[in-house]
Formats: sequence, structure tokens, C-alpha cells
Amino acid sequence: MKTILRKIHLYLGLISGLIVFIVSITGALYAFKDEIEAFTLTYKNVPARDSKMLLPSEAIAIAEHAKPGMSVHGVIYRDSTDAIEAIYYQADPFFYGATYINPYSGEVIKTVNFMHTFFGFVRRGHATLWLPMMTGYITVALGSIIFVIMLISGIILWWPRKNSSSKSFSFSAGDKSSVKLLEKHKVIGFYSFFLALIIVLTGLSWLLRGLDRAIYKAMGGEKEIVWNPPLSDTLNTNGHAFEGEAVDVIFAQLKKDNPEIGFIEIHAVENDSASVLVELNRDPSSHRKIDYLHFDQYTLEPIASDNFYGSYDDAKTADKIKRAYYDIHTGGILGLPGKFLAFFVSLFCASLPVTGFMLWWKRLKKKKAFAQKMKSQNGLNLSESHDNTKSDILILYATSTGNAKKVAEFTESYLKNRGNGVYLTNTKKFSPHQLKNYKNLLVVISTDGEGEPPSMANRFFDVLNSREMPQLDELNYSVCALGDSSYEKFCETGKQLDNRLKELKATPIIPRVDCDEDFSETASSWIKATCLELYGNGRPVSTSDQVLAKPHVFTGMLKNNVLLSSDTVKQPIYHLELIVNDDISEIQPGDSIDIKPVNPDWMVKDVLDILGQNDNVVLKNQLLNELEITSLTKTVLKKYQEITNNDELEELLRSKVFTEEFICKANLIDLLSRYSSDVDADKIVGIIPKLKRRLYSVASYSQVFPNEIHLTVKTVRFDYSEQKHEGSASVYLNEDIKEGNTFSFKHRPAHEFRLPEDKNDKLIMIGVGTGIAPFRAFLQQRENDGIKGKCWLIWGDKHREYDFLYEKELNAFLKNKTLARLDLAFSRDTKQKKYVQHLLEENSEELTNWLTQGAHIYVCGSVKMADSVKDTVTSILESNGQIPLFDTLIKQNRYHEDAY
Repeated sequence: MKTILRKIHLYLGLISGLIVFIVSITGALYAFKDEIEAFTLTYKNVPARDSKMLLPSEAIAIAEHAKPGMSVHGVIYRDSTDAIEAIYYQADPFFYGATYINPYSGEVIKTVNFMHTFFGFVRRGHATLWLPMMTGYITVALGSIIFVIMLISGIILWWPRKNSSSKSFSFSAGDKSSVKLLEKHKVIGFYSFFLALIIVLTGLSWLLRGLDRAIYKAMGGEKEIVWNPPLSDTLNTNGHAFEGEAVDVIFAQLKKDNPEIGFIEIHAVENDSASVLVELNRDPSSHRKIDYLHFDQYTLEPIASDNFYGSYDDAKTADKIKRAYYDIHTGGILGLPGKFLAFFVSLFCASLPVTGFMLWWKRLKKKKAFAQKMKSQNGLNLSESHDNTKSDILILYATSTGNAKKVAEFTESYLKNRGNGVYLTNTKKFSPHQLKNYKNLLVVISTDGEGEPPSMANRFFDVLNSREMPQLDELNYSVCALGDSSYEKFCETGKQLDNRLKELKATPIIPRVDCDEDFSETASSWIKATCLELYGNGRPVSTSDQVLAKPHVFTGMLKNNVLLSSDTVKQPIYHLELIVNDDISEIQPGDSIDIKPVNPDWMVKDVLDILGQNDNVVLKNQLLNELEITSLTKTVLKKYQEITNNDELEELLRSKVFTEEFICKANLIDLLSRYSSDVDADKIVGIIPKLKRRLYSVASYSQVFPNEIHLTVKTVRFDYSEQKHEGSASVYLNEDIKEGNTFSFKHRPAHEFRLPEDKNDKLIMIGVGTGIAPFRAFLQQRENDGIKGKCWLIWGDKHREYDFLYEKELNAFLKNKTLARLDLAFSRDTKQKKYVQHLLEENSEELTNWLTQGAHIYVCGSVKMADSVKDTVTSILESNGQIPLFDTLIKQNRYHEDAY
């Protein structure tokens, strides 16, 4: 039993170690926040005067003037030597801060964004690990739950046997460092167990509302613990029986009734029906004794609250314990000694993953045979079934869109025509350990998104970067990196590969070549330069050979545009049918076409207006057809900051989280209007990248629809910062192009997302939203080929009524047995959201059966969804005792992704 528990303890520790360390260290720092700020933040203090203080309404007005456009949440009065603290809180876009006001003169002392202070940084690390808010909360919650399991399992593992001595409770002077380390780990865990468990559980109460509610109810709690303030009586809006603002009158009366009160926070009235909320704290050193008082804003009468937040004196035992969570969590319930206790317990908790990791690492080093076995089990020792080491040159490629494969295949053809022995393969099928058997390596590799390798190269990089990787001092190599220069981490994967090969002592044949989106000539130059360097002296190589052929440009005419979703949704989805006069037989199901969009007219007009260039016809044409204005990159933000020296933008760029949130939604208009500047328009235009081409999966099979290409396009349109935002390509295709209009496009083959060569192989297709497009084409091809009963579609969207794309066609495929199964998940139709990964879990046994029978998995949709599906499939196979099967899927090229 303890052997299994020890493994659980080990693996959970490795998973959660970093989370526990960060949360514990930041928790230790936060324990003395109030004491440190009282000593360091002198702007909170003012000289006491024997004069009248500002009324709340006056303080609110001053604060709103100090931070235009931001509503004041409430104002806090402490004692006569403290500044009034006016709190701002805004959910979207998120802002939490305060303005400090001299209570006697009304002078604004300082405005602070709490998120940008030292303790704001510490708190975000403690609560979210500095990740996006929801992602961070979930990660910390999961890490905390795992840590609770670790604490309990650790105590069980520590529990001394009947005949053990008392040394289990103390450190001993063992001869071996590993023994000492183990004892430290056990003893620290034992002595910190109880307090650590309490600290973790009180912290989880904020992250897991279900747990919070369950504990409260178990203690006998009877009230609702959600914030549900009572309302004012709007029937009494006339004939006030008082003069002045309600907040001022209520504040004056409370000060009179409570002359020794140390803390009053009075909230701004949000609307006509809201009550006036006042927080009264008779003990400012704690949080649990706060009275939450509500008053009718028209009659000033107290309003009773039936939820958890009310008067402390009226609170029952369960309520008082619940109120004490924060003070327990920070140690403040015992005053300064309690904070020291919380500080040291947090440090002890931070040491546990460190000592645990060191123990694991020491043991790992002593068990090389075991490590080798684990490496093999995890697919780190892939081998080829035949010997290709006699080839002069190994060509490796990794691609998502097929461009790197195209360059690699051209390289193979170029070298073979010159009499060279060449072996071409992709990183998915090749182990880096085999590189030591080759003399010359040529690599063509693309970069995804913000510097990520293609998914087919993930395992390759894991091995290449591992400590077990041997030196490659006899290997010569050349890297051709493909990327998009509009991204900050241009060709990052190629750069990382180049650096790692150098670390392993391999020798570059020529310096790495980085290719932008239009890669044909640059990649051709790389091929010829590499070949000249290798064989120029012995074999004649022409430098005037034809370069890589540029993609053929097709012309399509819009034949039909059909609304697939409801016309009431903000982002409607359309089915587009294009007539193409060229031969399109090379365009296969699974492939994409790319188009160069046209930016929305209204956006161009707004940009010209901001730049003061309304009459600039040349610039207008550039903004319409040549420049990327509907989205931003971090590179653009940095370049804009360099030419404008905008302080607010500089502050934004200091925060990775806020920068990513801004980039995710904002466009060029947001950048220019929010961070305005008088910089010359030409300089600003100079930093805007070229308009990127957009890819759309082909949703038809050419043998079923000759000379036609079908697309499934979702209109990108949303509100951000109270402004309309649109995508360029989707609006261009769905709304600007009319039936009979033509536009050009290029073919983007997706060799890794094609149907298997054996037509009888089973398929499991998993997707969401417009990810249905390639699967529609797959089903058309399977129906055309007469393949029955070997295809399973798992697909989802939000609402069945509005978002069931191609419903009639899918039911027809089901009826004629082209589809064996159709499982659907409409996430917003049920109380608890249901996604495609939940369908996989519900059908885990059937999924495993299909995969053991040789089925291929195809996943199409967002990157987030694709990652979740991969994790779910891995988890299902592991729970069914089939984890090696996932490695087989990868090695046999049976797991295919088209994620965007």
C-alpha cells in the first residue's frame, strides 16, 4: 500500500512543486504587508488638524476628478492622521487601485494602481502565479488541492512503525547527505502539517466556492454566503427628510454614535435602487469583526440583510468562523505572533517541494537503468525499422501548414539530382539519439504562434534538450527556419534548434537562414548555399537553378453564401461556395486556402482620423490592403513605445499578463487612441506589419463538387473597451464579397491532416465550431469512396438551436452509414457546461477500443480545445492501462491536429 502511496506522493509533488513553492513564498512575504506598508508608505499619513474633515461625497468627487472615467467604489476613513483612501474597482477592463486624499485640504496626495505595487505583484503571484486570472486561479486551486493530498499522504508515509524510535520526530546526524535531506523533509512536513493544512484550506475557500459553502454548512451555517445586498425602496424617492447627500448624513451619524471607531468605509451609491453600504471595523488589526450595514438611500433607515454579510454581533458561531478565514490565513488572528507563525509555516511549506525534488533527483542519478527504461516507455528512443545511416545527408522537417515539408522535399529532389544519398523524414518519426549516426543534417523547421515548435516536433525537442542527449561533435548541420516576422519571436524554433545543436558541439555548415512568409527565394538560396558548401569543390553545383516555385494563385467566384447559424448571434457563421476555373484536384480534404483580406472601411477611416491624414489617398490604400490593423503583436507595442515614449504604454509592457490581455483583444485603433502621441504618421505606419494572409479549411471534396471549393467562415466581431471590433478576412468574405464577385487565393496543403492511405482505416474526428469544415470534406470523400461504418464524429458548439452547423448533412451521413457515430456537445444548453472532452470521457472504453483497432484521431479547432482533447485522450488511455498506445499514435502518424 505504501509503495503505491509513495509513487503518488512523488508524482504529485513533481506536478505541483513549483506552484506550492511560489504560493508559499509569496504567502510568507504577504504576512507582514500591513506592517511593512505602515512603515514605508508615508503618503498614507497626514498631519492631524483641529478642523473639519471632508465629507464622503466631497472625497468621492475629488477622486473621480483625479481618475477620469473611473467610478469610485468607496472611501475609507481611519484616524485623524490617515489620508482618506478612495477605492476604485472595475471588472472589465480590470482595475483595482486608490487615490489618497488629505482629509482636511482635499489635496490629492497620490493615486496608486494596487496591481503595480510590490505587494500587488506578490498577491497576484500568490493567487494566480502571474497567469491570466481564471487560468491562474484554476492552477493555484489544483496545486493547492494536490498539496493537501501531499500533506496527508506524507503524514501516512511518515507515520512511524510500532518498533521505530523517537528519531522520527527530530533531525539526526546521518552519515549520508541523502539521509539528512530525507529527515529534514519528513520532520519539516510533520511539524508544519496542521497549520499548513489550515492555511491551505482557508485559502481554497476563496478559490472553490463549492468547498467554501460545504464547510460553512457543515459548521451549521444557515445564511447565503454570496454577496446579495438589500435594495432601497424606490417608492420613497420624493420628499427626503434630510438635507445633503445620503452618504454624508449616514457618515456623520455613525461617527457621532461611534466616536472611537478606527475604520469606516462608506460605498458610493451605484444606482437608484442600491442601498448605502457602510463597513464599520472596531478592530482595524483584524478583518473578521467588520459590520456590514445597509441603509435606504432615500429614508436613511437601516435595512436588514439576510445573507452572510451583516453585523458581527448578530453572527452565529459558523458565521464568525467563516469571517475569520482571512485572519487565520494570514496569521493575523493571533496578532503579530500569529503572523510570524504564518510566515515560518509558509517558508517550511516552500522548502518541502525543494527538498522533495532534491531527493528525487539524487535517487534518479543513482538509477540510470531505471531512467533509461522510463525514457523508452515515454517514446524517447524511437527507432527506424530500416537502416538509413548510409545516406550522405539526413533531411528533417517539422511543419504545421506544410511549407517546411515542401522545402524539405525540394531539398531532397535537388540533392538527389546531383547524385547525393539522401534520407528524408519528419521529427515525429525520428529520435535525436540517432543523429550520432549521421555526418550531415539539414533541417527545415517552422515556428508556431509566439515561438512554439510545431506539435510534431514537441517530442523531438524534449529528447534533444534532455540531459541524456549525447554530444554530436561529428555532425555537420544546416538549419532553414520558417516564420512570420510580424511576431516578436520570429523563427524562434529554428533559433532554439540552432543553439542546441551548437551546445552539443555540432558544426554549422552555413549560418542559419531565417525565412519570412514569402519564403521561396530565401529557402532556395539556403539549399544552394548548403550544397555548395558541402560539395562545391568536388561536384559542380549551379547557382542559377530554378528556385522553389511560388504557390499558384487561384481565382474564385462567389457562387453562393448561406447563413448556417442564427442571424441573431453576434458572430454568424456562413457557408461559402466558390467556383474555380483552374484544376483544383491537388486541393485535398484537410487542406486549406489562404486569402489576403481587405480591412474594414470604418477602421481605416478611424485610423486616418486619429492620425490626421483623412486626405491621404496613398495611406488609405495601404491601410485597406497592405497593413495589419485589426490585430496587434508585442513587437508592434514595443516599437510604438520606442517612437512615442508613452509612459502608460511603458507601464503596460512591464506586465506580461496585462500585455497579453491587451494584445488578445485590441486593434490599432485601441493602441493609437489609448496611448495617443504627436509622432509623425509616417513613423507610426512604418512599424505596422504587412497584412497577414488568413487560412480557411476546405469544406468540400473536389470529386463531389468539381471546380468548387466550400468554406465555413465565422464572422469575427466583438466588443472590447466599449468599442466595436471586427476581423478583416471574415467580414471581407461574409459581408463585403457579393455573389458573382471574384477574389484570389493560394493553396496551402496540409500533408499531416490528410485522410490515411488505407481507406479502410477507422477515423475519430473531434472538433468544435467551424472546425467541422475539414470533417465535412472527409465525409464527402468517404461517402464517395463507399466506406461505411468506420467514422466517428465528436463535435460541439454553444447552442443546438442556433449553432448546429450542417445538421441535415450530418444526419444524412449518419443515415447512409458513412458516419457510424455522431456525438454532440452544446455547451450552453445545459446548466453544467459540456464540451467535446467530456464526451470522450463518457465514451472512454469505446474510444480505447477504436484506437486499439488502428483508428486515426483528427482534431480541429482552437489551440485550447486541441490541448484539452490531447490531455483527455492521454488520461483515458492511461486510466485504461494503454498509455504506450498514445506513443504509438504519434509514431504511426495516427494523431492529427489542425489547431488555430
